Amino acid sequence: MVAIPATVWIALTTGPALAQTPEVELNHVYVTLSKGTIDAISGSTVLSGQFSTPEARTVKSGNESWTGTYLMGWRAYLELFAPDGAEGYKGGDSGIGFSVPRPGSGEAVKRRLGAIPGESALSDLRSLQVDEKTSVPWFDDVHLKSLEEGPFIAWVMDFRPEFVRYRGIQPTDAGLVDRHAYIAARYRTPDRKQAYEDVFFDDLLEVHLELTAAESATFEKFATSLGYAASGDQGTRTYRRRTVSIVVSVVPTPVYRIRKVVCSLRRDAPPKSEHTFGPDARLTLEGRLAVWSFGGS
Repeated sequence: MVAIPATVWIALTTGPALAQTPEVELNHVYVTLSKGTIDAISGSTVLSGQFSTPEARTVKSGNESWTGTYLMGWRAYLELFAPDGAEGYKGGDSGIGFSVPRPGSGEAVKRRLGAIPGESALSDLRSLQVDEKTSVPWFDDVHLKSLEEGPFIAWVMDFRPEFVRYRGIQPTDAGLVDRHAYIAARYRTPDRKQAYEDVFFDDLLEVHLELTAAESATFEKFATSLGYAASGDQGTRTYRRRTVSIVVSVVPTPVYRIRKVVCSLRRDAPPKSEHTFGPDARLTLEGRLAVWSFGGS
């Protein structure tokens, strides 16, 4: 099979073809940090007062389970793992989860990914284990085989109607599973609802990645198939769609694949402040922005 140069591939996946791209939204990112950092984040009163209350949670899906610390926002969230919080995870391992607001449109995403020369698109059903005897179909995990495991992964979630009903998510009048409704459905009791409505964290605006050349080339094909417009040179590429930018820098031996995340805030933070959590996470708060930096300088 003849390889298609990146510039030609971008041309094939933008312009008129973009109109056929299903709506795809950035849902969340995850980063694996040292245990000391996770402990510092979990016990932080600064986060609870100015960003988002950390929540420790164990999730079971089929034969897999993972334990993470979650920083929930109005429209997105951060998922933070300690090493081995999920099987095989080590410091710096990272991933980006996208979602389709229109249930069922994951199949169209799979077709677009499957059209990438030399790549294979997969769709796996994830089920949420509610208790020892009960599980609920959760979402279809749509991804490229080349991005399904390793220190960096990316995937698209297509939420199942059974899960929408189980969680009590209220679709919009157009039948869309809104990201805010998806998150807010976890906070229905009066005390949890109030705590959630008090969070500052609104949405994800930028994700800055450091990837190997091979990872970067594969992510380029993945992102442009999702409708992200690419720009920049071979050393640093930027992918934009609507209000979201994903910046990829190519480095020979990256450790922390996600190095920086910029978040919007729902209200002004106090005067600019900087906070360090353990050896590999820092947070800067200023105005309506929060910037997380991961790894060393």
